[in-house]
Amino acid sequence: MLKNYFKIAWRNIFRQKLFSLINITGLAVSLSAFFMIIQYVGFEKSYDRFHEKADEIYRVNTTRSENGKINYHTALSVANAGPFLKEQFEEVEAFTRMLSMQSNFVCAVSYTEGGHTVTFNERNVYYGDPDFFTVFSFPLLSGDKSTALTEPFTAVISHDAARKYFGDKEPVGQIIRFVNSSEEHDYRITGVLGNLNNPSHLAIDFLFSYPSLMSSAFRENAYDNWNSESIYTYVIASRQIDPFILNERLHAYFRNISENQPDITMHMRPLTDIHLTGGLQDEPTLIASETVVDFLLIVACFIVALAWINYSNLAIADTLRRAREVGLRKIIGADTWQIIAQFAVQFMLINFLALMLACVLVTLASPVLLQIAGMPVEFRPSGLPLLPLVAFFAAGMLVSGGYPAYALSRLSPGNSIRGTYFRGPRNTFTRQLLVGFQFCVSIALVTGTLVIHRQMNFMQHAELGMSIDNTVVVKAPIFTDSTSDFRHQTFREALLARPTIHDVVLSSTLPAGQENGWIANIRRHENDKTGYPAEVNVIDRNFIGIFDIALSAGRDFLPSDYRSWERFGDQTESVLINESLAVMLGFDSAEAALDKEFFWGNNRCKVVGVLSDFHQRSLQYEMKPAVFVLDKNGTNFSIKISGVGSSEERRTIVAQIENSYRKFFPDDPFEYFFLEDRFNEQYQDDRRFSTLFSVFSVLALFIAWLGLAGLIAFFLLYRQKEIGIRKVLGATVASILEMVTKSYVKLGLICLVIVIPITHYFITQWLERYAYHITPDWWMFGIPGVVVLLATIVVIVGQAMKSAMTNPAESLRNE
Repeated sequence: MLKNYFKIAWRNIFRQKLFSLINITGLAVSLSAFFMIIQYVGFEKSYDRFHEKADEIYRVNTTRSENGKINYHTALSVANAGPFLKEQFEEVEAFTRMLSMQSNFVCAVSYTEGGHTVTFNERNVYYGDPDFFTVFSFPLLSGDKSTALTEPFTAVISHDAARKYFGDKEPVGQIIRFVNSSEEHDYRITGVLGNLNNPSHLAIDFLFSYPSLMSSAFRENAYDNWNSESIYTYVIASRQIDPFILNERLHAYFRNISENQPDITMHMRPLTDIHLTGGLQDEPTLIASETVVDFLLIVACFIVALAWINYSNLAIADTLRRAREVGLRKIIGADTWQIIAQFAVQFMLINFLALMLACVLVTLASPVLLQIAGMPVEFRPSGLPLLPLVAFFAAGMLVSGGYPAYALSRLSPGNSIRGTYFRGPRNTFTRQLLVGFQFCVSIALVTGTLVIHRQMNFMQHAELGMSIDNTVVVKAPIFTDSTSDFRHQTFREALLARPTIHDVVLSSTLPAGQENGWIANIRRHENDKTGYPAEVNVIDRNFIGIFDIALSAGRDFLPSDYRSWERFGDQTESVLINESLAVMLGFDSAEAALDKEFFWGNNRCKVVGVLSDFHQRSLQYEMKPAVFVLDKNGTNFSIKISGVGSSEERRTIVAQIENSYRKFFPDDPFEYFFLEDRFNEQYQDDRRFSTLFSVFSVLALFIAWLGLAGLIAFFLLYRQKEIGIRKVLGATVASILEMVTKSYVKLGLICLVIVIPITHYFITQWLERYAYHITPDWWMFGIPGVVVLLATIVVIVGQAMKSAMTNPAESLRNE
């Protein structure tokens, strides 16, 4: 019996070539799109799941508040957080602490052999305590995990760093020199990390032993510190600690050690949630958005659902042809389950063919996905909601394949033979409901694509309040001596002698694409117990000039503002502030803030100028209050170039800058980037989402319109005699087109009314992710609906014209 079912299914597939082509193509495209989205979602959700105790590891995050308002929410914690949790909660089995050196933007590592020194600037540099490998399961190619970080001045390095510095030579036992803006030491390599085949929110190239900090300038931050958040703390806990109990014990501890209780709270975030739900200040790497990832997963499900709807619509339409077949089979003894089995076999066969084609499409498209999404090709199921996905697939296939089979199996033999089976509102309503769903999804996808592209365009072309175009940033030399100031100045003069270089400034702060981790507590009056958080920016004279930042009031720094004393705050400091800080401090205007004083710790600061607010980070973040202090010992040279347009001209000027740099700083590595490129890197994930959403939206529209075209073709085929009779009775081509299209136009308008408020709600929620975003206009929702409706009319008219122009004699020949 099953063999006969397959024979009948094959015959019907080849007999109804249009039906089969539309279904197999639509299902193949939808399945390939679904698998590629699942591949991307699986990658994003697999972060940090390779650790043996991934489900028991938590990171300690910190929130500081003033007067009940959160002013600082960071991924860091105080150094005492780990010991405090271990002591207070029996659930905590172990903890590890990490001090990141990424905030010190000048870090270099050098290796000397045979009088030859290799030096590179490094970013992924941390100090890790001896329990690092107890908490995490990072692979170690060589060395002993239990002792690798126990001794001072030892280090574990990544496999890539080992090859960069040592080539094929064995790294363990070698001596490297680590230099930062505060100090330099030699470290002995005790281990090499293996390459990670699984993604992690921690990117580590150098992991120096935590005991090394005992004799370091960072000792105060690394040990016995309740005052400032500077440490990443991870704990292994048998179960999630109640945040209310955690903070109650924390506040009780503060009340015992100090009368002035800081409003600080700790939060335990699961390790596997960090990559998608982090988004805090001081995150070690860029994080993704769980909302975006889940949204793409929903799009994937919609794409497959559209293909299933196509099958159901076409299968129901095909009842016009196969109903008599079903009636005859019932008359000769076939029962309901045999009829269902026959059509189920055909459905499964079509899905199998589509799956084979989808595998080919996924193989061909995966490299493109790798390029767009920046992810490995291999599939990672960890973290995916497998059970809901399996349930979705099972339910979708059961409904899309089972409903048409069930509907056909329920036909009475008499109605089937007479051809009266398709009359009545029930079948019409079901078909319209399915087509209406396609309309709604199509309108929503087109609207979403339009809004996303406009938001991306808005962010990339918004007025930043500064000029970062044609700015080359070169890392300042890390090796300093008594001649450093002189060499800095002569290097600057050498660059300014070139006609293509407009200006050069040395500063620690960059005005674009850089998260500022230095947060100060600013008090309006010396005796104020509470203050306001403000970012601290260390700049040099003419910083605001080179970046064309407007002064709302006051002046720029003068040479007399340079400090000749040893420590900041020994005298009243001249500082600049931005408009946001002026407002926060309670000044009515920028002019009102001039020559006024505020307090930063024990330091008295006088405002000499107020800067207009400018976007130092992506438009996803609000402008923050900021204070600018003067220091000529910066970490970055910002070089403004002019008259340079092409890529070749840029490469030439960079080569000239490099030649001058190596002349004055021969022992330091040359590292540069264009500031505009660095700023735009912040939008990498947003552009990736925009591209993926657009590609898969186009695929979804293709599938929807493909099914609609097939459905129209079927119904026109079976209404050909009706159209012929109408033409004989005098109907025009226009009236026939009106007859065919009016019901679909009416359905499209109803769908437009339904989908606009729903789409508006979800798009508004998505835009709320950005502190600065577009305000969707009415036409962003109306025009996509009109476009979808017009495209549908084009499809219908294209199909209907052939029937309307057919000679009536051809249509009525067999009547």
